[in-house]
Amino acid sequence: FFLILPFLLKSLDLHLPKQHIPPYFVAFFVVTVNNSVILIVQSLVRLQERHLKMEREFATLKYQNMDAKYQNLKNQLQPHFLFNALSTLKILMRKSPDDAEVYILQLSDLLRSSLDFNKKTINSLEEEIRIATNYLAIQKVRFVNSIFLENQLSEEEMKKNFVPVLTLQTLFENSIKHNIVSKNAPLYLTMKWNEEEQVVVSNNLQSKPLQAERGGTGLSNLNERFLLLGGQALRIQKTATTFSVTLTPLNDADTHY
Repeated sequence: FFLILPFLLKSLDLHLPKQHIPPYFVAFFVVTVNNSVILIVQSLVRLQERHLKMEREFATLKYQNMDAKYQNLKNQLQPHFLFNALSTLKILMRKSPDDAEVYILQLSDLLRSSLDFNKKTINSLEEEIRIATNYLAIQKVRFVNSIFLENQLSEEEMKKNFVPVLTLQTLFENSIKHNIVSKNAPLYLTMKWNEEEQVVVSNNLQSKPLQAERGGTGLSNLNERFLLLGGQALRIQKTATTFSVTLTPLNDADTHY
């Protein structure tokens, strides 16, 4: 500022002799401008600090709200699964005690392996397919030779990509719930990548009579969990012969949740 001060004074072009500009005027002008600049800078710094503080507080509140909502959605999964599992067990105990015994052992193994799921937010696709395959094994006790899974994902792809916990189990459960599953009408499940590096989980469509339109609580819950984790919404497609759900994996395991 002091370097350009002479040029500023010259630009005033007051047409006054040099002796008519008192030195104290120059000093007063310099001090006033200098103090004004300091006050402006201080105000801007305080404003920036206040803005950053508000942003941190807002981010904290947003995180707490999202975390509470996510935990609430996640906690809905286990009771829903247990209800369906116990309903299946009840049917098997009445129709086939031997199958019921096998079912209990498989269900026990699945529940033991998923005890920690409430402590986790995401899983690798590799871990998800392990849990989901175990789930299908339990369902095959009820639906003998009626459910088939084709997994086209490589082990390397499954290790480096992540999804919310119980994603695949939710999708498989949804397919079984809404379709006819029998030896005469088997259910074929497929997992593969598309050109956009998204996972497509699909099944042949053979809807149950009078079955409500698909896309209920299970898929809505799963879609909400993807969004809360900063992921993309599910893409659901239905044709005359197939039903598919396309999901974009969460590539970073270091989530805030």
